[in-house]
Amino acid sequence: MQGLSYGSTLSSSARVVASVRVLALALVSAASLSAQAWVDRTGPNGPPPRAGHAMCYDPVRGYVLMVGQYPAPGGSGTVAETWSWNGAAWTLRGGAPQANAGSFQPASREANAYALAVHAATSEVFLAVDTSTTNTFGPAVVYRWDGSAWTQVASGLTPQPSTGGLAATTLGMACDPGRNQTVLYSDAAFDRVMVYDGTAWSTRAVTSPVAYGSPNGDDVAMAYDPSAAKIVLNNGNGMWLWQWNGFGWNQLSMVGSQGIGQGRLSSDARRNRVVGWVLGGLVSPQTVALAGATVTPLALPAGPSVRYASAMAYDPVRDVHVFFGGGAYIGGNATTLFGDTWELDLGPLASFTPQGTGCVGSRGVPQLAALGGSLPRAGQLFVTRTTNLPLGGPVFQLLGVSDADYGGTPLPLDLTLLGAPGCWLRTSIETVQPAQNILGAATWSIAIPPVLGATFHLQTLPFDPTANGLGLTASNGGRVVIGL
Repeated sequence: MQGLSYGSTLSSSARVVASVRVLALALVSAASLSAQAWVDRTGPNGPPPRAGHAMCYDPVRGYVLMVGQYPAPGGSGTVAETWSWNGAAWTLRGGAPQANAGSFQPASREANAYALAVHAATSEVFLAVDTSTTNTFGPAVVYRWDGSAWTQVASGLTPQPSTGGLAATTLGMACDPGRNQTVLYSDAAFDRVMVYDGTAWSTRAVTSPVAYGSPNGDDVAMAYDPSAAKIVLNNGNGMWLWQWNGFGWNQLSMVGSQGIGQGRLSSDARRNRVVGWVLGGLVSPQTVALAGATVTPLALPAGPSVRYASAMAYDPVRDVHVFFGGGAYIGGNATTLFGDTWELDLGPLASFTPQGTGCVGSRGVPQLAALGGSLPRAGQLFVTRTTNLPLGGPVFQLLGVSDADYGGTPLPLDLTLLGAPGCWLRTSIETVQPAQNILGAATWSIAIPPVLGATFHLQTLPFDPTANGLGLTASNGGRVVIGL
């Protein structure tokens, strides 16, 4: 998929990187592929099809909130509504402010007429609405949700003809909890933003280039990136990603790419990532994880079909990303509007769990552990370190897909009969990798494939000729779960 790449900042002349292909084949052969996937949760009584809407999680009321509008029956104007999703059913909460003064319908274009965000420090839910019409540029109007109605609290970011056109007027909004800022962005007024500091909204001029490549475009998406502690903005033209530094926008130097295409972004604080549903090259949807400047495609079954101006939000209580609606467009006009509800369950967090104990060697019991808090995150390097080894000599890293069975033999397997009393084999052996022993410590690395939820097992066998008759000892085992 164009514009996507794996990346890592880890570098060491002493590391040995195992083949992703070897691990991926082993995982497939053991049928340990993850069950993580998009699930179609569309029911009979959900919201009508729509595009240009917005979603967020309301932490006070404990549901995913959606605001948007759809073409009124009979083809005259639009109907604006507020809905909530609890994981089982949609509930209509009432009306909502009309976007585009009810005359310029966002359902007929691939742009976001609405934006939703929650100010973290106060748990206030804010809605921004584009009020431009077919003939007049209008400001973005901001409302606050009290659980039953919307109250206007601010307005601004009126576009100028020199800074954008109506067909591209698109809103995005996200909260930076560290800076105590909720930032509202309009791609037709990208030389300014509106910022809420927990007390009041204010309009701020920002330094940003106005030529192509500036943060403007259509189908804008914004989310807070917890790994970088900054808001990230995808301008929707598939070329650039930007970060908010508290005062203005910085263009990201992407690892091996310049963007991720149009799509939706939602912040996943539990996994310290932004999760995106994107259209790389504008042709094929893919789920990605974004951390700073690194975008990792995730090997997941197909989810929502190709569409634009959809909406997505993360439910931290249920630990799922919720996705709704959007439109298929030809020449800027909607040919199909979608009213489907999807949920993405990314499964367990990346983890390494020690299993059992090792056996005594010439310098103590070898100890296998993740190095410096390293985690087996999809698309990154996972690094282990085994200590208490002989000061020199070969070290072998075992990788397997089972800790219960090896070719019909139950695990763990007592190695006493082979001349290594007290030592146990704790993993099947799909591959053996060398690890470099430097003064009694061996560091080993593996590039983790994007197979979320898949599990494999590790164990270190150092050459230790004075320890026992076999000339090998064994470390503890380690259970590895791939995640974000």
